[in-house]
Amino acid sequence: MNYEKLLEGKTAVVTDADNAVGKAVARLFARHGAAVALGVKDLREGYRLVSEISGLSKNSFAAACDLSDAESVENFCLEVKKRWELVNALVNDPWLDPAAVLPFERATDFDDSLILQVYQHSVVQTCRAFWPAMIAHGRCAVVNISSSSVFKAAPGALLFTMANGALGGLTRVPAVEGGIHEVRVNEIFAGFGVNGPECAKAPLKRGAAASRPDIDGVANTALFLASDMASYVSGVSISASGGAQRMRYAALN
Repeated sequence: MNYEKLLEGKTAVVTDADNAVGKAVARLFARHGAAVALGVKDLREGYRLVSEISGLSKNSFAAACDLSDAESVENFCLEVKKRWELVNALVNDPWLDPAAVLPFERATDFDDSLILQVYQHSVVQTCRAFWPAMIAHGRCAVVNISSSSVFKAAPGALLFTMANGALGGLTRVPAVEGGIHEVRVNEIFAGFGVNGPECAKAPLKRGAAASRPDIDGVANTALFLASDMASYVSGVSISASGGAQRMRYAALN
């Protein structure tokens, strides 16, 4: 196994490559030899990232993908399938600005639908689009990025926690169904610190070579799960939060 090019010759999809985690995953996958399809809301940012990684991954591209819009997600999947017959690694990175996630008692039906579209339905859409080819080919991987809020409650985060909780089912059932075809499906619990305060106060203060260990930690975990290094790992949820999941919530404030 070439540990410097763990994804050499493979294709990978990263959704919501606009945010810090999505960008870090895309850069790392490209560095390890993958051609990366970037699903982005802001195409200008997407094109800039493609330009940045083009020397490492000449077949990478960006296409419009707004996870809050089901039609946009469907169109993105169609664009990827036009270019590639097979996606070897699918990284679902659903994310909403925390400011857009209201406490449930103030949220409307529209707010409920928005968060469920981003964190649940968009994942169903991408998996549905690429799963048949993955099953036919075998030796593929899906990585769903969730939140440590699923097992550690945060005040005011009921809808966010509920929506992320469903990613467990969207991980474990496909892992069982895909296993006979060597298609692996796993979940990463990212700490609140990826877009908030949690990981800044985590026991592990640094990642491997990281100025943002929280973000790099998630990206490195995604690389492991997408590569053949994790060829016998499926249906699991891995926390990448610097040990913060072992601390009481009150200690993080």
